[in-house]
Amino acid sequence: MNVGDMMEKLTIGSDEIRAHKNQYEDDFKIKNTTSFTEQVIDYFYTEQNSGKSLGLPKLDEGFLARPSELTLVTGISGHGKTQILMQWVHSLSQNSKALIMSLEMRPEITLARLCKIALGKNSTGAPPTEEFIRKYCKSKEEKIYIYDQTGVTNSDDVYAACYYAKNILGCDFIVLDSLTKIDDVGEGQDAYDKQKHFVNSLASICRDIGIHMFLVCHLRKTEEDKPPTAQDIYGSSNIRNLCDNILLVYRNIPKQRKLADPKIDDEDLKGVPDTIVYIQKQRNFPYEGSFGFYFNKNSLTFHGSPV
Repeated sequence: MNVGDMMEKLTIGSDEIRAHKNQYEDDFKIKNTTSFTEQVIDYFYTEQNSGKSLGLPKLDEGFLARPSELTLVTGISGHGKTQILMQWVHSLSQNSKALIMSLEMRPEITLARLCKIALGKNSTGAPPTEEFIRKYCKSKEEKIYIYDQTGVTNSDDVYAACYYAKNILGCDFIVLDSLTKIDDVGEGQDAYDKQKHFVNSLASICRDIGIHMFLVCHLRKTEEDKPPTAQDIYGSSNIRNLCDNILLVYRNIPKQRKLADPKIDDEDLKGVPDTIVYIQKQRNFPYEGSFGFYFNKNSLTFHGSPV
């Protein structure tokens, strides 16, 4: 056998490739640009604006909770990331269903915060009445679901809860608070591969079933005088690499210190925001920036202008 005959047997010709492509059109992975024309049009005119508002009109300018995305919510401990998440869930539950998996907070505390948020401007800081609590819980009976477990859980339970929430309950949004409470994922250098696998799995689930998930992640110890960045997220760098979006919540510590100074007039600081939300990554939308919000202690709510 000469070299030409050998090459003939070892080479797949263009006719064979075309025959294979025609026979297995849906499975063929290499496609030309026109195959995606309709998807590109859909991206510009539908997908980019398909997300849901988090109930803060100012934030809508830069971020919407779009389907099939995983969003990391991070910030220094005590800076309000869980509180603002509860406000977002309350807003999203007006027209959608949500599952809250809060492993750091008992279900009754989660619902207590939601009740305070629901009072809004009517709140005086006093506890809501029993009648209001019963009405609120009833009104959210088929809108907000609670994962009734505190402490730790494991990744398989989280995956199962996601599929159940979407396919059985019809939820479009899931809050998982927080990554450090997933028992088989762990922390530290030895856990980096497990963290990568877990976050990658969550991102895949979001895409596969069309949910938007908010995953709370903690930061390494950092100074509070200036906002941290996504680089300060505790654990593997793949946590931030594999997600779609990163929102960082920062309480304005410099303002708080000035308010504690008797020489400074509080009125001079009224227009300075109490909390800043930094959009530090968006894979599918061309915006990164920050928005300032003002906190109402009575209703535990954030607002776009001084209250």
